[in-house]
Amino acid sequence: TESAGFCQVASAKRGEHRLISVVIGTASEFQRASESQRLLNHGFQDFEALPLYGKNQPITSVQLWKGTEKKVKAGFRDGLTITIPQGMRAQLKATIETQRPLLAPLSAGQRIGTLRFTLNGKPYLELPLVTLEAVPLANVFSRGVDSIRMLFDWLVVGQIIAVNPAAAVRGPKHSVKRGKTPTLSAAEARVLLDSI
Repeated sequence: TESAGFCQVASAKRGEHRLISVVIGTASEFQRASESQRLLNHGFQDFEALPLYGKNQPITSVQLWKGTEKKVKAGFRDGLTITIPQGMRAQLKATIETQRPLLAPLSAGQRIGTLRFTLNGKPYLELPLVTLEAVPLANVFSRGVDSIRMLFDWLVVGQIIAVNPAAAVRGPKHSVKRGKTPTLSAAEARVLLDSI
């Protein structure tokens, strides 16, 4: 519209760093183009893209109750790259907050916490932390053992007792061992049996 002036949305890429500029309300086409160029140059010169985590790379493992696994890997499904002002890497700090207690079943990609960044001591960015794998519900015996361990854990956290006596108790573990012996086809098995 006439009252909005000359507007432009522009995008530029240098290496793997892509920026988008939005200019609204300039007086002329020339001013619109020069302001957009100035904004993009400012972004490329004064900010840096910082790749932190790769796609499906675990950031942390979180204790899990009543599942077939005792811990679940958490991270980002698509990786994480953030943009910060040049020279501020040392001031970037991260903290992880997760749901407690975390109970199975969990599906892959389910949100279980938050990754919070501060820059120079001030809040900068909050991102959801998700599970990188699905964890089904454990069998009834394992869930019962976990319920007892959770009760004692709650008593320790509430400072009702000093030590969790059930901490060393573990439920049954199911594992499948796969050997290195090659599988023979029917023809190979026939040749082997005929040679005996």
